[in-house]
Amino acid sequence: MKNPLLAAIFLFAMDSCNCAKGDFPFCQQLPDWDNELVCYKELSEDLTCTWLPVPSAPNTINYTVFLKWDRIPKLFQRNTSSSSITIERRNLYMKRSASIWIAVNYAHDSCVKGKKISVIPSEAGKCSTLSIINAHQITNQLIIQWDLPATPTLYELRYREALTESARWTVVPVESNAANVTISNLNAMSSYIVQLRCKAKDGLHCVCIWSEEILVPRKLTNKPRISYNDTTEISPGRRSVLLKWEVTQSENILGYYINVERIPNSCRNSPNRICLKNREVLLNLSMAYYRVNISAYNKAGESPQATYIVPNVSASDLPGRIHVKHQGTNAVVTWTPEYMPKCFVVDWGTGKEDMRMKIVTTATGNFTLVPRTGPANVTILNITKHSALVKWTEIAAEDCLGFLQGYRISYTDSSRKKSLAVTLNSSTTSYHLTGLKEKTVYRVQISGFTNAGEGPPALSQPFSTPKYDKGEFEGFVTGLSFGMMFILVSAPLAFSLLLKR
Repeated sequence: MKNPLLAAIFLFAMDSCNCAKGDFPFCQQLPDWDNELVCYKELSEDLTCTWLPVPSAPNTINYTVFLKWDRIPKLFQRNTSSSSITIERRNLYMKRSASIWIAVNYAHDSCVKGKKISVIPSEAGKCSTLSIINAHQITNQLIIQWDLPATPTLYELRYREALTESARWTVVPVESNAANVTISNLNAMSSYIVQLRCKAKDGLHCVCIWSEEILVPRKLTNKPRISYNDTTEISPGRRSVLLKWEVTQSENILGYYINVERIPNSCRNSPNRICLKNREVLLNLSMAYYRVNISAYNKAGESPQATYIVPNVSASDLPGRIHVKHQGTNAVVTWTPEYMPKCFVVDWGTGKEDMRMKIVTTATGNFTLVPRTGPANVTILNITKHSALVKWTEIAAEDCLGFLQGYRISYTDSSRKKSLAVTLNSSTTSYHLTGLKEKTVYRVQISGFTNAGEGPPALSQPFSTPKYDKGEFEGFVTGLSFGMMFILVSAPLAFSLLLKR
């Protein structure tokens, strides 16, 4: 009876894969394959096993999962082409220890295997994982934060560069009850992947699993490059502009922001922002100047902007003729439209980056242009604890955009309380402030005005009034010194007279 039994055992070993011969003496341990094999249970009683693929292996490869129960001769094995497998409850002995390992058979009949692990299915529940993990990159630092669980738990963290799958992990220890980790001295030009997991300890009847890979992209430092532009007139007063662009940092880009702003901005609000996934945009615009800013964005933020200026059309292309004549320092603009829109927008200035505008809603009308700048070189002199002298340079004639009638001057203290609104004639370029408080920080603002209104204010540098005027503190100290000397001299004399009495 002994021979048939030996034959049966021998046939069983031969029918298994090449790696199963005689406790796998011919299946070599692959030294650089840290497969990180882990097996755990979740909600169901099934056992899930995951591992890392074999390095430098072809895209399609077959794995064999072996499971050897303690004191049970039957060997469980299953083939798969993925790096995970689920073993159903019916194939498990829940309270019995098992050894599990992964083997790989190559086409040339060679065989490699990974490290073994031991599992008791009933104690292999998956430990609770962190639900919120935030990570961001600042230059050469990674900052990872998470919410602490209700019970104190030890964690470990690892990171690697995201450029290639073969990049090695670096493990970072985490202090007990810490809720954040900062990793320094990294490559500011690389994106990174981080993972976090609990650390198994005695009495912890669950399996610690690495969290999902969290991509921490580097900040986009290069602006897009506009590679194509085309402008087409689609109707009188309207045109379409097609822009295309390229990027040099394409990794981890989520999309593109396109800001479209009229020059000048007639609505005086923030530019219209468009969010796109593709690297092109088609805009319907009027015949004015427009500034189009294009930037890429990812989880780390927004790249620098590429700027494209949509030029306005020449006067001969406009729907009507424009006439301008000078009247002193004023300019009178008239035009004859070929059609009657709801309104006209009049732009003026010295160039596309220095423009003003006026909306005209009636067929006839006139307006005086407002100064576009405040006075220059606002300086503060002769500061005392209650006064100061303000001087400035007059607004240039080309910036007045009309007849300058005068200046308005005011000041604001450190409590942001605005005081003193004084109107001065246009020939005045200085003013003496009075009634100031000692030991107070002030800032002066001055604006010019015409019949049309007041222009933007020019601000001075902050200045502080002293606690004492010049010579006042010295006089106080001198008086105090004389008083002390008088007391020191007169006190002994008075005391001697008292003794004589």
